[in-house]
Amino acid sequence: MQEDIPVAEYDKNRLQQALLNLVNNALEASPRGSEVIIKNQHLGTDIIIEISDSGSGIPKNLLDDIFNPFVTTKKEGTGLGLSIVKKIMDAHDGSVHVTKNTDKGVTFRITVPVKPSHGI
Repeated sequence: MQEDIPVAEYDKNRLQQALLNLVNNALEASPRGSEVIIKNQHLGTDIIIEISDSGSGIPKNLLDDIFNPFVTTKKEGTGLGLSIVKKIMDAHDGSVHVTKNTDKGVTFRITVPVKPSHGI
């Protein structure tokens, strides 16, 4: 974990919800006993958080739609989790992207711009 990540002003509850959605998805997608890897870094004016799973991945035909409401690959689920993550990141002037891992699974990368803290 990178130690020099700056204190930034953001909506703690909403950002926490976005991270929980991504981590829960990664845990659900990964086989029992496998790892979910979470990394963070401060790069320029952004904080970057990556959540990687070792699941079966996202079907290619759904990759462009996974951030739309009601799109899901789960047997049970509303398909709202990733659309909520996208909405939260947009509200923070940030972004969320997904990439296929080289071996298996996917990595979700959220980027949050650092905004000066006012004593949080």
